[in-house]
Amino acid sequence: MTLLELLIVLAVLSCLAGAGVSSYGPLFNKSKITGLTNELVEVIKGVQQSAIMSNQNYYFDMHNDQSVNCWSIATQSGCHCNSETVAACSVHYSINEPQYKHVTVNGNREQLIFSPMFGYSNAGSYKLSISGYATKIVISSLGRIRICTYVGDINLYAVC
Repeated sequence: MTLLELLIVLAVLSCLAGAGVSSYGPLFNKSKITGLTNELVEVIKGVQQSAIMSNQNYYFDMHNDQSVNCWSIATQSGCHCNSETVAACSVHYSINEPQYKHVTVNGNREQLIFSPMFGYSNAGSYKLSISGYATKIVISSLGRIRICTYVGDINLYAVC
């Protein structure tokens, strides 16, 4: 094999690889949205279980603005994930991480309260979206947590 033939083969392979990489974008977005959805559901379930086990109310606070999406877990009301109140939180976790960049989280309730009686809550929902895909996490007043696909073809969840 001559050097010229090797260069031609490399050029053809690089063109094919370049065309293939652009088709993986939707797959990466689907992976990001399902990963964050599952992570958020596990955190909410953990808050619910903590309320039942400790026999006290637990508060799950979601804070959204253009610069940061974060949530906090506390045993008292008014614990937000900003720097002024983070010391009072029992757990603080930020979703403003590189793997979740460009994921938008919107909720109809900023703070969920989980009761120690069977994990009942004040009910709410969160919509997570990224270009072409969206999921919705719905928490009922009885404490049931379910996930559904809001936009896009995510086969893991039922359609909302």
